[in-house]
Amino acid sequence: MRRRTRIQFWSVLCVSMAFVSSASSALAAPVLLSDLLAGGEIVVGDKRFFNFRDFVSTAVGSVPLTADPSGIEVDPILAGAELGLRFSSDMWRSSGRAGLFEPTGSQTTEFSYDVQVLGLQVVIGDSLSYETDIPGISGVSHVSETVRSLPSLSVIANTDVDTTKFDFNFSQLLSDSDAFAPQTLISIHNRISLEDAGASISEFSQTFQQRPVPEPTALLLLGTGLAAAGWSRHRRHRRTA
Repeated sequence: MRRRTRIQFWSVLCVSMAFVSSASSALAAPVLLSDLLAGGEIVVGDKRFFNFRDFVSTAVGSVPLTADPSGIEVDPILAGAELGLRFSSDMWRSSGRAGLFEPTGSQTTEFSYDVQVLGLQVVIGDSLSYETDIPGISGVSHVSETVRSLPSLSVIANTDVDTTKFDFNFSQLLSDSDAFAPQTLISIHNRISLEDAGASISEFSQTFQQRPVPEPTALLLLGTGLAAAGWSRHRRHRRTA
């Protein structure tokens, strides 16, 4: 039984390594969000990013400007123990201009996707970061995500990164992170909101912290060790009594 368990463990490990290799070779090839919304997917390491859906972009202003998924590039991120996706576009900006007396506007873009664990890692947290540029006298940028566990759809994390600035030529890198119980299948909902004169972002990144799933044999040894330690303590307690 132990031999069969170890064979299964190393088989899954080999598959996971193959995913890492294929993702590394594809790091220089971004895809369009429109292709992913049409049924495409991305595999990074042992994580599958799929079921991209619910894309909506709305705008208010003198010259309403909405985002188009065909103009949003998606790149895989693979950096040590963290992996994820980077979304880049020149369409995320409010419809106002940078001048002091120019009319202001707003833009909101939303979309969702799922993340599935294919190998020996579980997701235990995520990070959200983006760089905002506000050339006008004021502006507001806000990027948020809601993480749900699947299939229960229970909310396990809410990450909000925003800034409000009343200054000229403001630019800043913003980030935040959250942690949650180990997951093998999650859903992500993103919301990008920009308001006032010319607020914009060029990209935002979502990375996921992960940890390995212990080998079954190691779990058995750990359990045996804990049981032995408990029995030893029980015996010492009886002797002293």
